[in-house]
Amino acid sequence: MHACLAVGCTLAVSMVVAVGSASAAPLAPPVSTPGPTASQPQTSTPAPPVPTTTGPGTPNTSPMPPTVPGIVRTTGVTATSISLAWTASSPGCCPVTSYDIWYQAVGSTYPILTNISAATAYTIPGLQPNTAYEIQVRARDGVGHVSAYSAMLTVSTTGVSTSVVATTGGNSPPLVCWATYRVMSRWPGGFTAEVTVENGYAAVTGWKVGFGLAAGQSVTQAWNATFTPASSAAVFTNLPRNGSVPRGGKVTFGILGTWTGSKPVPAGMSFTNAPCAMRS
Repeated sequence: MHACLAVGCTLAVSMVVAVGSASAAPLAPPVSTPGPTASQPQTSTPAPPVPTTTGPGTPNTSPMPPTVPGIVRTTGVTATSISLAWTASSPGCCPVTSYDIWYQAVGSTYPILTNISAATAYTIPGLQPNTAYEIQVRARDGVGHVSAYSAMLTVSTTGVSTSVVATTGGNSPPLVCWATYRVMSRWPGGFTAEVTVENGYAAVTGWKVGFGLAAGQSVTQAWNATFTPASSAAVFTNLPRNGSVPRGGKVTFGILGTWTGSKPVPAGMSFTNAPCAMRS
């Protein structure tokens, strides 16, 4: 029984060998990818990096800087300081953390940039008396993106009204002006004078100049302007030919008047409803 099993086993082996010898070529061993081992963990294609927000940014470009601060206005003026307030900027990608205050004397080539907190008010100190300044404000977020600058505010340290708000043009009143009143001639009971007003801010189309009259004074005639007399003041209005005044432009007109007692020079004037700084 055992011998028969042995012979059968030999025959089976011989048949397998014979069949293998008849093959045209040996079969290639299967290819397999080795799996991860403890020292070689499984890897995968990394995900693309998440975009990050970095500064400084460019105004009005992605990724969403703060909006431009609202109208900048003066809240107080002294001989050496100008107090400002404005409407807060809306945040873009990130919270607003501070504001930049840019200012310089009109005509200067040395501007100053001051960074303050996120408060919407600031007093600029250390200014020169009797000097007009140009001022702009922009917002800054926590990663350095900045808004565009606000409209230019021009205000003088000589006591310009604090109730006039910023404007960029059109027929709105200027924020600062300078006026000169010169007596050209006088005689008992009468006088002539010349008034010159310089527009220090936005261009205007159509203007008015007003000033108070001393007791006993009156205006009887004007040239280069029409006038509306009153008991204690006179208002002068442009003619059709001289109604447009650009920034930096001047208005000049003359008046003929009467007086009794004394004839003082006006203490102040207004130009299109904005008080002017008087020049001697």
